[in-house]
Amino acid sequence: MADATKLDGLQNRFDTVVDSAFYHVFMGDEAVQVSYAQALHRATKPGARLFMFEFAPHNVNGIQWDGIPADNFERVLGGSGWHLDYLGPTTYHSRWAPDTFDRMSAILSEHVGETLEKMERMKQQLAAVQELVEDRLVHLPVWSVAATRLD
Repeated sequence: MADATKLDGLQNRFDTVVDSAFYHVFMGDEAVQVSYAQALHRATKPGARLFMFEFAPHNVNGIQWDGIPADNFERVLGGSGWHLDYLGPTTYHSRWAPDTFDRMSAILSEHVGETLEKMERMKQQLAAVQELVEDRLVHLPVWSVAATRLD
């Protein structure tokens, strides 16, 4: 198991990194986000590309998560050796079973109550649109981010 904020032993290894809904796990702790962005910089080759899809504060069909504010990416990535090439809103397809949030809450019960409160709000929003979506496939609001490693 490796620490994503260090990525020891992976220096100059990757041409491309795809972060699919991981960076936002560090939401609310910008120091950890910076450590992660710096670790990605060290683990990539000069000119490498970084693509990220992270929870955003947009409202998509009544579904809204507090998400990462737009200015976070320029500040964190820009200060960690990355050039922000693109930042724009998009959606992330996900299937949510009725008990998904209950299982996630059990896993996260040791963490700050704020995260659980946000999950409860999302659970209520998904319950409100549940009858309107086919096969529980929902669009969640996320940022699409593209960045290039600076040298």
